[in-house]
Amino acid sequence: MSLPNEGPTIPTPQEADHPATTPPFFESASVVSALKWGVIVGVAYFVLAYLVALLSNVIVGFGNNPTQNPSLVIPACLGLFVIVFALYVAGYLPAMERGQIGPGLLSTLVMLAISNILGKFINPAGKAIVGGAGSLTVQIVSFFVSVALAVGIGYLGAFYGVKRNARTTNSKTA
Repeated sequence: MSLPNEGPTIPTPQEADHPATTPPFFESASVVSALKWGVIVGVAYFVLAYLVALLSNVIVGFGNNPTQNPSLVIPACLGLFVIVFALYVAGYLPAMERGQIGPGLLSTLVMLAISNILGKFINPAGKAIVGGAGSLTVQIVSFFVSVALAVGIGYLGAFYGVKRNARTTNSKTA
C-alpha cells in the first residue's frame, strides 16, 4: 500500500545501469575477448622476452658482471620495456574491442599468468630453475606488488582502449 505523499521508487545505481541483466563484464563475449587477447599477448611477450634473453646471452656471454661491463644493462632495459608494453597492450586490445575496462584487466592477468607459466617450463639460459629466493613473506609481498603493477599498467591500457572505442563509435554514428 502506497501513501499519498510517497513518490515513485528510485532505483539503485546498479538497477538503473543494468536492469535485470547480467553485468557487462560477465558477458561471455567479454570473457572470451579477455582470454583471447591475454593468451595472444602472453605468448607474444614470452617469445619476445625469450629472444631478448638469448640475444643478451649471445652478445655479452653467460655470467658476466654488469658492474664491469655496462652493456649488460641494455638487454635488461629492453626486457623491462617489453613487459610494460605487453601489459599495456593486453589491457588495451580487449577494452577497445568491448568498450569496457573489465575485460582489459582480466586480459592483463591472463597475460601475466601465461607468460609466468611458460617461464617456469622454458628457460633461455638453459639452467635449472630453482625456487624463489628469500622467505615466504618476501615471495608473497613481491607477488602482490608485481600483480598490482601489472593491473595498474593494464588499467592504463584498458582506459585508453575504452576511449578509443568511444571515439570510433562516435565517429561511425556521426
